[in-house]
Amino acid sequence: RLGTFLQAYQEAGQEWQQVVLVLRSSAAGADGVALNRPLAARGNRQLAELLLRQTGAAEALVGPLLAAFGDDLCAYLGGPSEHESGGLLVHGDGSLEGAVEVSPGTRIFTGGERAAIEAVAAGRA
Repeated sequence: RLGTFLQAYQEAGQEWQQVVLVLRSSAAGADGVALNRPLAARGNRQLAELLLRQTGAAEALVGPLLAAFGDDLCAYLGGPSEHESGGLLVHGDGSLEGAVEVSPGTRIFTGGERAAIEAVAAGRA
């Protein structure tokens, strides 16, 4: 029994004081991302490819992403699962093409990766 307790403690320790943005919830469960787990990595091609994987246009966007953000690119480790599925852009700019508000009135948006990269590159964001 002690082994079970220690395993539960270790698993909970990885999520201790985690701030989670709930994106969707239903009777089946909830989907969310952790917002306060910075990833200790500089902007590089491998990270950019991973972050853009879910967009379906990663190959075309990697170069512009790295050019726009350079070493200022930061990412946060979103949660305990699905790390290889790609990143999720969370932002407060509803004017970006492709942006979707998480919940009406929150002014918290996801998506719009291409428009966000273009805005940063042009100095508009």
